[in-house]
Amino acid sequence: MPLLRRGAHVVVAHASTTAPRAREVPRRDLETDVLPRLRNVAAEDLWRPGDVRGAGGAAARRRVARATRVSLREAYDDCDVVSDGAWAAELEATAPLRVDLAGGWTDTPPVAFEHGGVVTNVAVRLDGRRPIGARATRLDAPVLRFRVETADGSVLETEAAALADLDDRSNPQAPAALLKCALVVCGVVDPRGAPLDVQLAAGGLEVASWSRVPTGSGLGTSSILAACLVAAIGGAADAAYDVDARRRDIVHDVMRVEQELTTGGGWQDNVGGVYGGAKIAVSPPRLPLTVDTTAVPMAPGLLDAHLVLAYTGRARLAKNLLQSVLRKWHARLPGITTTTDALVAGARRAAAALEAGDLARLGAALDAYWAQKKTMADGAEPAFIRDMIAALRPRVHGAALCGAGGGGFLCLITKQPNDVDAIRRVLEAHADLGDVSLHVATVDREGLTLARS
Repeated sequence: MPLLRRGAHVVVAHASTTAPRAREVPRRDLETDVLPRLRNVAAEDLWRPGDVRGAGGAAARRRVARATRVSLREAYDDCDVVSDGAWAAELEATAPLRVDLAGGWTDTPPVAFEHGGVVTNVAVRLDGRRPIGARATRLDAPVLRFRVETADGSVLETEAAALADLDDRSNPQAPAALLKCALVVCGVVDPRGAPLDVQLAAGGLEVASWSRVPTGSGLGTSSILAACLVAAIGGAADAAYDVDARRRDIVHDVMRVEQELTTGGGWQDNVGGVYGGAKIAVSPPRLPLTVDTTAVPMAPGLLDAHLVLAYTGRARLAKNLLQSVLRKWHARLPGITTTTDALVAGARRAAAALEAGDLARLGAALDAYWAQKKTMADGAEPAFIRDMIAALRPRVHGAALCGAGGGGFLCLITKQPNDVDAIRRVLEAHADLGDVSLHVATVDREGLTLARS
């Protein structure tokens, strides 16, 4: 029995040379059927179907579940993953972090396939390290074991000996939920299939993950961790698994994992960690949703001496900000469409600035991006962040909180090279800004890598 099968799950299309071509959604169905249903469902309910509360809860949950099942099946088509029938002994995937430079929010469904998304970001090492990774190890016993290491050093270990032990996987707060979803999406187990010991008759799997970055960093850690899990599990199941040939597939598979987890979100984090260096990624306004990524050529060392990340000491609250953005988008509130247009144009300007080696233009694009983020999401800029940026303004070309905003890491493009000490002195002179730590970000040109043992 093959270890990986065609899954009966929400799946993103990927039209690569190694996978079947995506099923096309007829334009009439897209315009008259799918998109109206997507627009008519409350934003937080559509993309977080497990989190429907308030008046009419039961009816709302049924309505959301029905609309979500239909809509997402058309947004994310099925794909096949093929196994060679035997686990490798151990596979380890590691990846850099993502710093978004322009275009964020346009990658978030339904904005991405109604309007079209364009994002420019860069893969980075934090203080010289790649802090995200996952490992898949073969077991003789027909069980699934999970190990989750967090940034504070705590370790969670749990085991699935029966299919019922996977039933909590769509609850993001459940133990090892992300790891369980990755196994299901990769087709290692079918939660509606034969008993687990039968499905794993050829042997089980231990899956471990680690993230040595604070929660709520804004650096794309959860999506990048999902990418590492997909690659490690895929590599363990298929001796011919080639990360370089499958990067596009991995980006799409991560969206499937996040839908299985019910966290939703966009695709730019996946792109940022899976592909090395600077890149511009595009998703056309159509269904099924697809993402194409192009490297942005830039001079070696261009950003390394000028990119500083300041950890604000406060985690960002992406869920609330995401819901705010999607409510505005569904309501087409004044300025939301023009700001989305500006985000797309800004992503192209940022990519051009990188290619030209013009840090002043890149900083201006980053400043514009930050203004656009604040328009898109209420609460993106707490008062202490506004004060921090103002204090640092003389020393930087541009500044923006990474990711959704609200907290996490602040991205700085400095005017002077290797200016960390001067930035630190400015922050120390403003004790009211809190306990801020500074970190050097260097460009990682490899992206996600997979090592066999």
